[in-house]
Amino acid sequence: MEKEIKPFYFFNAVGDYSGILACSLKEFLEAIRKVKIESIEFHLYRDDFQKWITDMGHKKLVNELNKIKKSKLKEDKLRTKIIDTVSSFLNKEKKRK
Repeated sequence: MEKEIKPFYFFNAVGDYSGILACSLKEFLEAIRKVKIESIEFHLYRDDFQKWITDMGHKKLVNELNKIKKSKLKEDKLRTKIIDTVSSFLNKEKKRK
């Protein structure tokens, strides 16, 4: 079970809230599927995702997101890579329990 954590609010840019939030990695994954790509790029390259996931204690996932950030993927390739990475992480976590 994930520890209680503050929600992640997806913004498209500073001051431009998308109306989408996530309170768990599962919700985060669903949000990544539907938010604008600008929101994903905005947060990944500012390390917002990494900070939020660090607060959950998931260092391995943070390391994977940092690798994605360094790859400088854009648009659908970026979205797909994050979805695949988070999905894989969640599946591994599920098997460990």
